[in-house]
This record gives sequence, structure tokens and C-alpha cells, in this order.
Amino acid sequence: MSKRTKTMRPKVGQVYMATVDGEDHEVTIIGKSKRHPDKYRVSVDGSASVMALVAPKDLHPTPVGGNDDNDATPPAKKAGKKASSKKASSKKASGKASEKASEKTARAPRRSLINAALLVLAGSKKPLGAKEMVGVAEAKGLYKPTGKTPEATLYSALLTDKHKRAERVDRGVWQLTDAGREAIPSIKAAFEA
Repeated sequence: MSKRTKTMRPKVGQVYMATVDGEDHEVTIIGKSKRHPDKYRVSVDGSASVMALVAPKDLHPTPVGGNDDNDATPPAKKAGKKASSKKASSKKASGKASEKASEKTARAPRRSLINAALLVLAGSKKPLGAKEMVGVAEAKGLYKPTGKTPEATLYSALLTDKHKRAERVDRGVWQLTDAGREAIPSIKAAFEA
């Protein structure tokens, strides 16, 4: 008869010490890997950009936070933290999110390629293509291209503009809409500042 060992089941969000590439690091459990069901996705040393796959055998059984027993219960639950405070904090967070959303809608326009193109369209008497708009914006000093294909970037931005400030009148040719004309004074102010 074989002796069964207790398998450790890490919880999402729990912080552990783990061996990654031969070195010990502090890792946060993100979830199970879909391609490797026997491994866990982890964030290494609290960084959102450094991720790794870790087998449960590489996770040290004691989570960071001072728990000495072998289960993966977070320290807050050991201390008897109430679930109601979690609900209250989520209500506070949702209130902050709605405040941020209202700030975003009231935000002034910024100096961007699409705003420079809208200024070019406002000064033009005829509809223009994306390549023409980028050329004129660059010549006027409204925009300095950084990528290889700024006209493709502009075309995509105009297609997906949630405010619909420009409309396609023909294949690859754009003109201002009423919403675009209303936005021009605030865009000019952003470029003059």
C-alpha cells in the first residue's frame, strides 16, 4: 500500500516562494496553465511583465506572509477577517471607477495623430485620404511620425473612432462629421497649448 501525500493546491492571488530558473523568487499565483495543466502561471517578484510557469513541486509549501502550516490559506483569513469588509471595499472601488470614467469623458483632447488629422480635415475644402492627412499634418508640424506606416495607423483610428468625428465618403477618403466640427475648437486649443 502506497502512502498518499497531501497535494498542495495554490490559490489565485496567493504569494509563495518558488524556484524559477534555478533561483528562489517571490511569486504570485495567477492561475492554472491551459497548455500545461500540471503547472501554474505565476507573476515573478510582483512584476506584471515577468511571468513564468511553475510546477507545484517547485512551490515552497509555506506561503509568504508567515504561515507555518502547510495549507495555502492567506494570512488575512487566518486572522478572521470578515467577508463583509471585502464587499465594502469592492463598493468603494466601483465608486472610484465611476469617478474615473466621468473624468475621462471630461478630459481635454490631446495632441495625437487622429486629432492632427481632424485639424487638417477642418482646414481642407475637400475630403482627404489618410496619406494626404499625415503629409499635411507633418508639414504643418502638428505630428511627427514615429512608425513605418502612420497612414495605416490613422486609417484604423478613423475607422474605430468612438466619437465618429470623421466619415468615409469614398474608398480611403474622409471628411469631417458634425461631431468632428464641434470638436475642432477644443482640439485647436490642445495643439496651441
